[in-house]
Amino acid sequence: MRYFFVWFLLTASSFAAATTHQQHLELQIGTEPHSGSALVNITFQGDADGTTELEFSRWAGLENLSDHLRGVQASYLDGSIIELNQDGDDGWLVDHDPNATISFQYQIASNSLQREGEGQAYFRPLVSAEMIHLIGHSALLLPSHYKQDFSLKFTWLPHSHTAAFNSFVGANDFKKDSVSMSELRGALFVMGDIQIEQREVAGQPLYITLQRRPDEGLDWNFNIALLADLAASITQAERDFFGDYDFPFYWVSAISAGQAMSEGYMFSGTLLHNNFALFLNPSTIFELNEPNGSPIVNLLAHEMMHVWIGSRISPELSTPVGELAWFTEGFTNYLTNKVLVHAEILSQEQYVTVMNEAFTALIENPAKNASNEDIAEKFWSDFDHQMLPYQRGHLVAFYLDHSLRSTNLESLIKTWLADGTWNQAFTLERFLASVKPHLAPANLEQLKNFIEQGSLPSWTSLQTSCFKPDGEKKLIQSAQENCF
Repeated sequence: MRYFFVWFLLTASSFAAATTHQQHLELQIGTEPHSGSALVNITFQGDADGTTELEFSRWAGLENLSDHLRGVQASYLDGSIIELNQDGDDGWLVDHDPNATISFQYQIASNSLQREGEGQAYFRPLVSAEMIHLIGHSALLLPSHYKQDFSLKFTWLPHSHTAAFNSFVGANDFKKDSVSMSELRGALFVMGDIQIEQREVAGQPLYITLQRRPDEGLDWNFNIALLADLAASITQAERDFFGDYDFPFYWVSAISAGQAMSEGYMFSGTLLHNNFALFLNPSTIFELNEPNGSPIVNLLAHEMMHVWIGSRISPELSTPVGELAWFTEGFTNYLTNKVLVHAEILSQEQYVTVMNEAFTALIENPAKNASNEDIAEKFWSDFDHQMLPYQRGHLVAFYLDHSLRSTNLESLIKTWLADGTWNQAFTLERFLASVKPHLAPANLEQLKNFIEQGSLPSWTSLQTSCFKPDGEKKLIQSAQENCF
């Protein structure tokens, strides 16, 4: 089986200025009954200088997001209209009385991206008669002066769909005393004909939603119970691995993406706030006995691993996208496979196959010796450069794990998580300083050169009794029983 992985309604508002300095924001989402467009109403306190910039985030290389919008309008709470102007492709400027409360409304027009798009098109707002799928990054124009955490009130407006779900509490409206801008931008809001299942992981709820196939009369090749059971098993395994169970709410969403294929299928996904969003071609099947493991299981596990690698341990905000992806993506690949083996979801034989395939993919990549700066520059424009940090970082993690003398990679990462200072603070220099005490000087130098230049290390020098390295035609020649 071939598979392909790709990565105006003005409503009354109860907005009141807070008695403290904390900012407040209200968000309402629904549908326009005649056109089927998504309706968005955002109420906020304008900037003190009398000009507020509303903007989408610079996420996933998406551009021209304002092309989706219709009926953009700003007003005071008494209904009087405020002048606004578009600022570039993806921003709007509102001139208003200083600190005034502003109601900002717009529609997101219906589109055919869910059926006809591919790849990153699914990260854009998906609006159709069957489904509305809005990611905060690309669907919400938010005030740029909201720098600190703020209180948030969210309300579902009337809509024509059978169910609705959001990244904060699930199906309901809510009020939150403290929300960060990154949490709201990373939130998902879905309305559609969706099935809902619930599982528990260490006493905490895990929700799984699956859009019914929009092809009339056709069902998925799997049922939601299978997806829910797999998601629960993976979630349990990863939380056990890190000993981290502080997740009062988590949601895995799956929707149809593209049109059914006569041969093979495509899928992609992304980690969002309290959510993993999965985009499945209608022809998707769960191939649980593939030599390198099920592609869907691998994707689920990879994206959920980003809760820790790439989120709780993450680069500085100013880091260009892709420059440290050898860690955020490559280490995620490696740790994902370790967890799946620990949980007996992936066999040891499948693990060896995965590692050897990663090695082959790296040495056959034409861009294999690109610097991290080159990767960042070409990350969204060249497939080889985009895949390189996944491949290189996967093997960097393997090399490091089997070169450490007084600890292992799992323990080292748990130390970083317990430290609590690596969120938006991961740098190459800090990483190397942290691993230096646990490596022989020669191994440290090889590790640094591998990360920065792609120079392959000496695999046969690894301190491991578990694997017999090869490092020429394949990475692992053989593996001992019970390596994990």
